[in-house]
Amino acid sequence: MIKMGERRKPMIDQTKADEIKREILARLRGALKQRGISLVEASERAELGEQYVSRISRGTSNPTIGSLIQVCMANHIDLYEIVLDEPEARKIRAVRSFSEGLPDGIDEKERIARVLQYDWAARIEAEKQK
Repeated sequence: MIKMGERRKPMIDQTKADEIKREILARLRGALKQRGISLVEASERAELGEQYVSRISRGTSNPTIGSLIQVCMANHIDLYEIVLDEPEARKIRAVRSFSEGLPDGIDEKERIARVLQYDWAARIEAEKQK
């Protein structure tokens, strides 16, 4: 128990938290660049100030999760693309691509069953080649 006047020790390693933030923001910059979206355009689409989006992309601001979601949604970037590392993001892209290719008329249980029965190793390997 913490007594009055005592400081609580940090529960996380701040260096690790800063490293994760840098990685996420670098992925955001990469996703915007890959789509040919400038910071000006990204900020206009997200209805956020250009300077704020610029500071976010450089890592000199601590954006809220809401701001990140706003930038991603406005610029058609899936949040998983910037939060997950590339192998995990590849898996999600493969599942989404497969699922989107299924007929519209099948119910959710059948869709899930087909997704679970699929040869994912081959699909993920194909995603790596893209």
